[in-house]
Amino acid sequence: MSDQPARRTIAHRKPGIIGKALIKLMMRDARVSASEALGSRFRLITLEGEELRNVAWTAGEKIQVSLGSAFTNRTYTPFNWDAAAGTTQILVFAHGDGPGSDWARNLKTGDRCHVFGPRRSLDTGALPDDLTVFGDETSIAIVKALQDARGRGVTRAALEVDSINEVEPVITALALKNTQLIERARHESLIRAVESQAGDLDGGFVLTGKAQSIHNVRGDLRALGISPRNIMTKAYWAPGKRGLE
Repeated sequence: MSDQPARRTIAHRKPGIIGKALIKLMMRDARVSASEALGSRFRLITLEGEELRNVAWTAGEKIQVSLGSAFTNRTYTPFNWDAAAGTTQILVFAHGDGPGSDWARNLKTGDRCHVFGPRRSLDTGALPDDLTVFGDETSIAIVKALQDARGRGVTRAALEVDSINEVEPVITALALKNTQLIERARHESLIRAVESQAGDLDGGFVLTGKAQSIHNVRGDLRALGISPRNIMTKAYWAPGKRGLE
């Protein structure tokens, strides 16, 4: 059974006494200043607030957004953070009928939420400047964050998606470069895409998204002779499970 859609707020229920105390102690208050649909399943969301000012953030870090309880949240990767203005942006892929998808579909400007973080998630600082990101629809934000943050370093991406036509407008809107989209099909197409995007095999590889796909591509990269120290992984989801972050 799917959750009831949220209305005018991201909260699905009011937090109890303990939840309120944890939210006040651990989370930052924020306001939705913009929520833009990018196609049928993506939302570009801008959050703002005094408690988002003077925050140290590094590309690859994550935040968790409370959905009405300190114990019910969803994890997202900000792709920018203006510490002076107190604003950050996230891209939400609303791919089902869970709390996170309902929240994204029903957000309105002015809605309030609570944010935990940013916290460490993917630290690519030790990887070579020449970087290839493998992933899927849930990986678009990390590609954007790394491309904007790494300056002269080359960041390519190969993303496995349900529909190229659905995702292409998102890639265009976020001005992503060197990003190849592959229709979700046979595994063999994934490693070919990674190989074609990789350029120098001495570069770094960041594998994100679906857990099983990460496992497969990591094995293929190892078979190509890629050093384990140049491969970083972060599973965002697996079939039948909540977000793994």
